[in-house]
This record gives sequence, structure tokens and C-alpha cells, in this order.
Amino acid sequence: PSRLLNVIKQSCKQIGIPLGRVSMVGALVDHIPFANAGFDAISLVSISRSSWWVHTANDSVEQLHLRGFEQAGNVAMNVIEKLANDL
Repeated sequence: PSRLLNVIKQSCKQIGIPLGRVSMVGALVDHIPFANAGFDAISLVSISRSSWWVHTANDSVEQLHLRGFEQAGNVAMNVIEKLANDL
């Protein structure tokens, strides 16, 4: 979804949050069902050492980092505002 990705890139740059691609087969792909249903979809994730155990038996709530949720939420809100202004 190039349009969505472009808006996310703009938002990250505007907010000052680094953006990169991570390939973790079998994990961090929560957007796949939405993409398969025909929606433009991208997962926003915060990467740390504990990310390697996401969606595994070793996953736990203690591995969640509030800063990552805050950053992803800020990007998501900025993207929503940009898309809403385009309507």
C-alpha cells in the first residue's frame, strides 16, 4: 500500500520517530488478515530485544514497553489526521 506507506513515512519524519523494516517470519504480522481482506494495512511495532519472543510461548506482558506504544500511537494519530484531511 504505497499511499499508506508514504503517509506513515511523512508522519514518522514529522514526529521524529525512526522508521525501518523488520523481517520476522511468523511474528509481528498482525496486519495480514486486514491485507488479505483487501484493506491497506501495515503493522506499527516497537522493536527491542524482547521482540524476538512476541507471539511465542515465551511472550509476556512484562516485555511490553510503554514508550513503543506511545510512539506507535502518535504515528497512528498523525496518519489518521493526514488521511482525514485528504477526504
